[in-house]
Amino acid sequence: MAESTRYDGKNIEVLRGLEAVRRRPTMYVGDLSDRELPVRLLMQALCHAADSAVDGECTCVAIRVDGAHVDIDYDAGMPLDPAAPNGDQVALVFLSALAGCHNRKRHLSVGDELCEIGLAVLNAFCASLRVETIYRGWAAVYRFEKGKQIGDAPIVESSERDRTSISFHLDNEILGANILFDRAGLNRSIDRVRQLLPELLIDIS
Repeated sequence: MAESTRYDGKNIEVLRGLEAVRRRPTMYVGDLSDRELPVRLLMQALCHAADSAVDGECTCVAIRVDGAHVDIDYDAGMPLDPAAPNGDQVALVFLSALAGCHNRKRHLSVGDELCEIGLAVLNAFCASLRVETIYRGWAAVYRFEKGKQIGDAPIVESSERDRTSISFHLDNEILGANILFDRAGLNRSIDRVRQLLPELLIDIS
């Protein structure tokens, strides 16, 4: 075998965190030119809200879409445990571990229906993502750029009611310069959520 074609352990590159998704995005979502892909990614941000809605803990969701930027707010918090190491926080697992939100769901049937590829894959497809969550008297803010966590996310006491705010901007380095949300496709996807969870109020603008 010629030296130029030799393949051994030195050729293996171990990709950490969400870098594997960013380097091989089609392995996770298929065709990047699919006009419904932005909506599929957006729907992953409703993963935890839908899971919480089954137990009546989440009653309302607000979605705001502006170009490639999306803001989502709902009245349930992602689980936080001030006594657990940061890497073991359920909220952080949702955002950074592939299939993390699937594995930590309370209602797997909802996950099968609504959480197709997961919050972590959405995170990997974002130029920036910020999550602020308040859960049972504790609060944390997580920030990511291109799937990598920026800074620490200390868990602090809070007197506010449980809630979560997710803001993200899809990355045109992966999805191209003209990222558009198919409004008809988004409405269809939201209607499916409403059918599954009729008590959950969802507002879109």
